[in-house]
Amino acid sequence: MGETSKRSGEHGEDIVEKFLKEIIGYSNIQTNESINCVYEKKHVIATAKTRTTHGIDALVYSRNNLKDNNLEIGVISIKHTIDKYPTLTTFEAKFHEYFKELVYTINCYKKSPLSSIVNKSNIAEGVTSTDYVGILFWLSNKDKSQDDEWNIRKKITSKITTVENDVYDKILIIDNDIFEFLFENILSVKNTFEKVDFIYPKTGFNISSNNLGYGSKLPLLYLSSNIIPLRIEDEGKKILYLLIKDKFTEDSFITLINLAKNINSLQTTDHTVFSFPNYNKSDHEQMIKKVLALTSIDENLKNQIKVVKHKIDFRNNE
Repeated sequence: MGETSKRSGEHGEDIVEKFLKEIIGYSNIQTNESINCVYEKKHVIATAKTRTTHGIDALVYSRNNLKDNNLEIGVISIKHTIDKYPTLTTFEAKFHEYFKELVYTINCYKKSPLSSIVNKSNIAEGVTSTDYVGILFWLSNKDKSQDDEWNIRKKITSKITTVENDVYDKILIIDNDIFEFLFENILSVKNTFEKVDFIYPKTGFNISSNNLGYGSKLPLLYLSSNIIPLRIEDEGKKILYLLIKDKFTEDSFITLINLAKNINSLQTTDHTVFSFPNYNKSDHEQMIKKVLALTSIDENLKNQIKVVKHKIDFRNNE
């Protein structure tokens, strides 16, 4: 049993490391770091009297392209199970244990020598603030046909995200449901086109002239997003490509057109592509024509819009 658990854990770490490095651009990943526990009594586990260390499965950091002069640090915990996600009662107990340990680890990391090294690195030069993002990857080895509870985030309540006497900023939960969307679709796009970058929409927080508006790293906060905006260069064309997790509906398409208009305010692209998990040309083509006819967009944008399915099949192959 112990050997099986070890292999499962190592498999999960390999999957997440590939994702972080090859798919979302964090080549500077550090893995299996150990830090001292600062709160030896408060952070005790099981029957131990004191706590001495915490383990960090992976650590990533980068200048934050969504906020000027900000360093974004991801403290990552990776859980992987050979079996299905547990049923509700067991799930709540396990999740709370995993969540609490990640909160403890982040708070001790902030006071660790490792944190000092990162904050004094070349990447951190000139930053005036730091955001610490906890990321809990909890993945199951079962596919959807074997486990219909892929979306564990819908079972998370305030009760199991409350950590007594400890505070935290941001904790992202990545389960099979969101991980499959990100892993498979970003990888597919990268394998299809010559150059793929992540888009960093302009906000009131990233107005620096040094911000190109796109780059090779996915901002960590996008890990919980249902829309991933991509900038593609392929065969001399520039493409705005929106990967969308939710299913196609008329209302969502109208909202996404407005989002695309804001992202591509200068209309410097040759194509604007909306990719949905359920697009079916026969079912949705007339709906798309209706929206484009009634929505207030100029002809240039209207003529470059294309809707596709994430995974091409015979129903949508052109």
